[in-house]
Parts: sequence; structure tokens; C-alpha cells
Amino acid sequence: MNEVKEATSLHTMVDGSEFFHAADKKYTVKPLSLKDVDKVMKKLSIRAQVFNLADGNNRKILNEMLEKYVLDGNDKPVSVDRVTEDGWTLVDLRKCVEQLFDISG
Repeated sequence: MNEVKEATSLHTMVDGSEFFHAADKKYTVKPLSLKDVDKVMKKLSIRAQVFNLADGNNRKILNEMLEKYVLDGNDKPVSVDRVTEDGWTLVDLRKCVEQLFDISG
């Protein structure tokens, strides 16, 4: 059976955002801005989210990144605490961070 895909909105096509699903909820991931590349790339692990969460400074950077680049279904920014409450797993967090870097080029 073929899965019916959602139409891509004009907003998504213009700004490069993509949808992301975790814990049965839909989020929007926006591309990373150039001014944040150094901070994120030099500090955060892309694959091993457990290290980002365990290290206080990396957790802070991860939280800032989520707040700035990931929106919930109501276009509200999310945080580490919020996605934890929403039921995300480490796999969900890894996939979200990977998608952020993938769409950012």
C-alpha cells in the first residue's frame, strides 16, 4: 500500500525547513544559521546525544539549538525539557540533530 505524503508548504520550500516526527508528534526543523555553525560544530556530538545531555555545557548548547531551530506543531520552540516531556528517545534526538545538519548543508 502506498503511503500518502503530505504536500510541502511554500514556507518550507522557501526557508528550507523540514518536518520531523517523534513520539507521535510533528515538529519543524529549520536550517542552522551561519553564525551558529562554529558553536554547534565545535561542541556538540552529532551522533552520541547521551554525551550532549550528560555534559552541562553541551546540554546548554543543545537546548539553545532546539529552542532556535525546532518548533512544535503549534510553531512554538522546544527545549530539552520539553522534548523529554513529549516522550522523545535518544534515537529521536539523534535523528533530529542529524536532520538539522542535513538540511543545513
